[in-house]
Amino acid sequence: MKKPIISFILLALFITNNATAQKSSIGLKLGGNVNIQTEIPSEFSGTPLVRPSFGLYYRYSISDKIQIQPEVNLSFQGVNSHLEIKDKLTPLGALLNVDVPVRDKLTYLNIPIIARFMLSKSFAFELGPQIGVSLGGRRVGTSLTTAQVPFFGFLKNEDLDLDYKLTTDTHLNLLEASIVGGFAYEGESGLGFNIRAQYGLTGVYKKDPKLIDPTNGLNIDITDVKNALVNVGLTYSFK
Repeated sequence: MKKPIISFILLALFITNNATAQKSSIGLKLGGNVNIQTEIPSEFSGTPLVRPSFGLYYRYSISDKIQIQPEVNLSFQGVNSHLEIKDKLTPLGALLNVDVPVRDKLTYLNIPIIARFMLSKSFAFELGPQIGVSLGGRRVGTSLTTAQVPFFGFLKNEDLDLDYKLTTDTHLNLLEASIVGGFAYEGESGLGFNIRAQYGLTGVYKKDPKLIDPTNGLNIDITDVKNALVNVGLTYSFK
């Protein structure tokens, strides 16, 4: 967790100093994400997870009505979910019963290119594409038990670990494409706020070997799952 934050701070200082030297408009962002995921498998039910975000932006005007605003945002995302499977007969003759809460905590370095359409001197409509670089994450879940029904008339319980680090080598796609849009207000002092929605266009996960394993009966494909969120934050532009 510390390495992404330190790297983000160093990048922010570099861009801020460079933009200041060029007398460009720069700004800082601080907000919170209300995160969900879409296209989740039927075995999961998801609920929103609230996590913070930090960012900086570089803004320049094409005209009085249109501005371009590249950004670099350190975004903490994820989802609260519940994995539930009832009386599923596995190929090995096991009766699988799962009922466990699972939380995925994900970290991204998001780079949107925002077009700002000025509705008035202070209000703007924002829209643009975004590329997210996954910095990894963690799946936090209690162990679950499968009730084995063997051929010899007795039950055998097996614990499965759903608490492990998520990496781009095994679990997560390195890059994520999204579309973002929303509204922003900025006062004369440079202080403002915005509300923005983000919808993922590409999948979050690779095939997870923990969730596709014939030895325990799990066969859950999460490769179609996509991130979505609403961000609400404060902004400050140096003028």
